[in-house]
Amino acid sequence: MDPQPPITPSPQPQPVYQQPPPPKKSPGIVIGIFLLILGIAVGLIDKTTLLSRIPFLSTTPTPFFTPTPTPDPAADWKTYTNNEFSFKYPATWIVESNKISSPDTSIEMWAFITGDPMYNECMKLIDTKEIQNMTVKNFSGVSTPEMCDPINLNKKERWLVKSQGEGYAPGLQYSYKTNDPVAETVFDQILSTFTFIDQQRSCSYKGKTYAQGESFPDACNSCSCDNGQVACTMMACP
Repeated sequence: MDPQPPITPSPQPQPVYQQPPPPKKSPGIVIGIFLLILGIAVGLIDKTTLLSRIPFLSTTPTPFFTPTPTPDPAADWKTYTNNEFSFKYPATWIVESNKISSPDTSIEMWAFITGDPMYNECMKLIDTKEIQNMTVKNFSGVSTPEMCDPINLNKKERWLVKSQGEGYAPGLQYSYKTNDPVAETVFDQILSTFTFIDQQRSCSYKGKTYAQGESFPDACNSCSCDNGQVACTMMACP
């Protein structure tokens, strides 16, 4: 019996692996991503708008304003002085001995020293006020008795005398027309500058004493002593 040739096994086919297809994106995920991006964009816009509305985040420098000192209405006035008192009056007023009057004579003043007769006629005392070391007497015109002219009803008068005096000279007599607001204002300004010489006081400022009327520097400002009160300019120093 002839021998059989060896049987050679046939090669086995190799398995072929295929890459699975990518998973399909869910429509819900796509929409969610879109909404997220949209929300971030809207948030950035709102943030930019909000920041633009906040004033303290502005980079524009805030200007520095230096306060302007209140001007002194009597700064350019003249000074009347006698042996017993002094005061300031408008530079355009006319001085005749002890009489000082406005150019249109609607306001008239008389400066009386001790011994001078200080009186008025056809005037009635309305009230009396004490201001520091001075007394202000307010008079109003009357038309009685018969010797008084009805025109006196349009007049007013103020006396400025010592508080501890007899109510008469030395002092200032100020006469003007009724219902004249300018005359009222001018009197208040004169009153703020009026002082009796024997009652003038020195000033103490930053440990130093200054005489009445004395001026002195304070840094880049200037000061003055006015009857115990120190007044200084308010300029900003460089």
